[in-house]
Amino acid sequence: MRLKKAGLRIVSGAASAAVMAAMVLTACSGGNPPASSSSSVSSKPASSISQPTSSVSSSSKPVSSSSSTSSSVSNSATTTPSDNNGVEWLYQKTGDSTATLTGYNKYGKKRPTGVVMLPSKVDGYTITEIGGLAFRENTDITGVIIPDTVTSIGEGAFYQCKNLSQVQLPKNLKSIGKKAFEEAGLVELNFPKSEISIGYAAFMNNKSLKRVEFKAKTILDEDIFGACNGLESVVMDDDTEELSNGVFNYCTSLKSIRLPKNLKTIGN
Repeated sequence: MRLKKAGLRIVSGAASAAVMAAMVLTACSGGNPPASSSSSVSSKPASSISQPTSSVSSSSKPVSSSSSTSSSVSNSATTTPSDNNGVEWLYQKTGDSTATLTGYNKYGKKRPTGVVMLPSKVDGYTITEIGGLAFRENTDITGVIIPDTVTSIGEGAFYQCKNLSQVQLPKNLKSIGKKAFEEAGLVELNFPKSEISIGYAAFMNNKSLKRVEFKAKTILDEDIFGACNGLESVVMDDDTEELSNGVFNYCTSLKSIRLPKNLKTIGN
């Protein structure tokens, strides 16, 4: 099926999916995109990113003073800095051997810059999650490699990292929080072969994003790629069953989308 007006090519493994595609993509060919998620095109009200609280036990090591920690660290949570290749990583214990990476000491001797390989372990604790707001508004990072030990990326973890153009997602990833990469500078997204749940507006306003490919069933919240007006190509995995409201709203450059064979529902 070809929508001549928008120049959009829709490829589907099932005729019914192609018919439904016309509904979700009606906003892809025109209109002014919202300036930010606070004025989202979705009917779902935008909500601010809240720093998650934690009830984990405190580390046995001395706690760094609040004046020397990254602004991404919650005041209600105990954090411990660890020196790793010159960067003092901050983390919270979540179990006997696991932890959440909550940020870094921005006043330490070295800040993460350029392409950054995040640690899979800090002080012997395996990092299984990137905490909410951990790297928000960091403009020094241009790329990030997330270790395969990580299964979850928290809300707003890379929010407004405007120079972040590339990210290598972990193969065991299960969830990406709302607004996790909103207003970053990503160019391409290749999701791993694992079932993933992606939160509201997770990649919204990535103006440089060109191509997205999913390799496994994905659960998509609203406005995931809203206002990504440079997005040209999307490949969905056949096991994905639903596209929520506004997933591709104001993706005015979208030319090709491969819909899932098992697609059952497309939102507004």
